[in-house]
Amino acid sequence: MKIMKNKKISGIFNSLRTQLIMYYMVISLVVLAVGAYFSYSYIMDILKKNSEKYLLQQFSQADYNINNVLNEVDRLSKMFLLDDNVQQFLQDNYNVAEFNAVETQNAILDRIEQFISNYDYISSIYIFTENRGGIGGSDTYTRIIRENSENRFFESGMYEKAKEAFPRAILEGGIDEA
Repeated sequence: MKIMKNKKISGIFNSLRTQLIMYYMVISLVVLAVGAYFSYSYIMDILKKNSEKYLLQQFSQADYNINNVLNEVDRLSKMFLLDDNVQQFLQDNYNVAEFNAVETQNAILDRIEQFISNYDYISSIYIFTENRGGIGGSDTYTRIIRENSENRFFESGMYEKAKEAFPRAILEGGIDEA
């Protein structure tokens, strides 16, 4: 019986019909595999090109947005500097009567608070004078620096850059407010 089954199985594989079906299946699988490979490669190439195009568009949009924010901040800083109290502070910087100095400082701090609350992209504003005085703050912190005081800002490279670039705004990152 075992011999009989083996002969039937080997007879099935020896028939022309079975051989043609087997060849057809193998050829079909090879053609499908090659087609799938080329389709996959083609689709991946299209996806890669689209990804590069999309990424370039995102960078262009980010560049545009950053430039707009910088221009807006530059415009706001010039508008801030034109404020009468700021001009008074820059010209006199504590060389006036104490009451007037406190009034001017409070007006400037109020103006800083307005700017910070109205513009999300402004987190703090500081004004420094030539005689090493300054005033500024953020939504949680205010600071008044007396003239000729010791302050790390005046020894920083940012101070020199700001002096050289004035009245144009400069952009510095990674700075701790304290």
